[in-house]
Amino acid sequence: MILQKAATSAPFDARVHAQLGYCYAHLQQRTAASSELTMAESYNAEKEPLVEDLLAECYQLLGDTLKAIDHYKTFLGSADAVGAQGEQFRSTRQALTNVEMSLTPHPVTIKTLLDFSQDELDNVLKSNLSHTELALVVNPLACSSGMARWARELVGDAGNDLEKAKRLFVGLARRINTGESVNRRTAIEAYRDWPDAKAKFMCQDYTLLYVSLARSLGLKAYYVLVGQDHSGKFVGHACAAVLLTSQALLVDPGNGSVITNDTNDGNSLARRPYCAGRAFSSVAAGGVWRLGFCGRGMLVVKGRSKLLTQKISIALHR
Repeated sequence: MILQKAATSAPFDARVHAQLGYCYAHLQQRTAASSELTMAESYNAEKEPLVEDLLAECYQLLGDTLKAIDHYKTFLGSADAVGAQGEQFRSTRQALTNVEMSLTPHPVTIKTLLDFSQDELDNVLKSNLSHTELALVVNPLACSSGMARWARELVGDAGNDLEKAKRLFVGLARRINTGESVNRRTAIEAYRDWPDAKAKFMCQDYTLLYVSLARSLGLKAYYVLVGQDHSGKFVGHACAAVLLTSQALLVDPGNGSVITNDTNDGNSLARRPYCAGRAFSSVAAGGVWRLGFCGRGMLVVKGRSKLLTQKISIALHR
């Protein structure tokens, strides 16, 4: 590899290490990428702007948002000092704005939700399904003891629900994901495949895993189905919502586009500027979304039997 040879011949060149780290990140080799970026930082004592810009992009790809923000600010500070202008600088300023917005919570007010406890859900299913039908139903939000333990490790000593939700988001957003899977996973299956750096995850995988982990911590977390994006385009996207008293935060550790609107299920939601990138907020330009309750629209039927799916839906909405 050319860059590896360059790093050998120029071991103290910050730009070479930053470029090598960028390549490793795209190859989903997180440990190698982090090592190269650390060396690039140590050898960039003079804060060369191009190196700072590349470091910011790399850390954003790695999901280390705070480091990305620091390097974006250093790069732009150098540009401002010499009065630099141009498309690259405008683009970087927008990237910094997007990243900062993605970490700024903007709760939205929602109406009171009718919720299902696990026991209530089990009782409804047992009362309306035969043993054969019941065997075909899987709760994709089920959580294992290992998952619950991992969730506690991710949030550490977080003192309140907001901090727990945010630390959990940061933990999942750090995954390098350069493509989408065509196979849907339950939360348990997503957790099983998480250590595999080459495994590709789709928005629903991230959402189910986040909601399951959040609920294991006692958070009121829900699946959110997004039907329309900020531009009015109809989409099929999933993200999570965490309820804090009478307000909700939309959380998207995978794709990152968070969508709010003022006509969702009677909720009054303010339209806000669109925020691209992985997001922990409700910053968006509008769209159509709805919360999925425990059980409503969230049960997986093996074999995808439409008749059984309809039967479950009728039972849950009585």
